[in-house]
Amino acid sequence: MSQKWFGFTILDAQPVVRGWLNRKWKLDTMHGVFLLKSYHSDRYRLYDESDFVRALRWQSEIHSQGLPCPQIRMHQGAQLHSTPSGQRFMVMTFCDGERFIPGQATYGQMHSLGAATGLMHQISWWER
Repeated sequence: MSQKWFGFTILDAQPVVRGWLNRKWKLDTMHGVFLLKSYHSDRYRLYDESDFVRALRWQSEIHSQGLPCPQIRMHQGAQLHSTPSGQRFMVMTFCDGERFIPGQATYGQMHSLGAATGLMHQISWWER
């Protein structure tokens, strides 16, 4: 799948255990580190597919504007993909990070988060 669709060979894959129902893997490749996100069918059914596509396009737009956001990998002009069995997934650059401990964020961290959020609101991609 990875060579056929994205032009890279997976050297190692490690599960990422976070989130609700969706499954994720950190993929180490010769072309960088990526995250594969596989959408759980029960959760996927809760949303209209056009909302997923719009959210992924918005994420791509905020990444292209220089905001700290993973870049979504495209294949044949699409960001959301499906296996032959119908499993929906997407691939994006992997971003290491740490979760904030409630009440422990510094002033600088909160300022940076607020500034990035403000810039995201200036990009009205979601409304288009």
